[in-house]
Amino acid sequence: MHASNADRNLVPRAVAVVFILDGLGRFFYHQRRFDRALFPGGYGLGAGGKVEQGETIASAAERELYEETTLRARPVRLFDATYRDGSVVHAMHVHELVTERTSLPNNDAEWLRSGWAAPGEVDAWLDDGLLSGDTAYVYRIYRQRYLSAPAKVSGMRVTTS
Repeated sequence: MHASNADRNLVPRAVAVVFILDGLGRFFYHQRRFDRALFPGGYGLGAGGKVEQGETIASAAERELYEETTLRARPVRLFDATYRDGSVVHAMHVHELVTERTSLPNNDAEWLRSGWAAPGEVDAWLDDGLLSGDTAYVYRIYRQRYLSAPAKVSGMRVTTS
């Protein structure tokens, strides 16, 4: 993705993202409501949102995780990446959490639906352009770094062999 000089001068909005996986290596996903200003109808993975003023990235990840899924946990921070698309510039702080919970509530205020999807399903959504732009960007990085070999769940991290 190429950014113009004007895009490069935009101050990135800090965003905490938490990929949530279950014990089978499936991703918790949601489909955004069509009335959302950013990425209407797009699919997202896990939970996430803006880092508020005075908030640490870690506390933002924990807050977003709880607000959107009712999970209380400390996700593992994996990597940072800058997403640019037109006037949208996000400093993405990507985390991961593996949970044994198999049922998470749908956040009706933001999502049409939610559930669990195997990596192959998420790959198909990526190929079909159904993932939200920022989600697609960080999922590609995640997939290359953490899913390039068969995934094994180990404690609070997904590792590859």
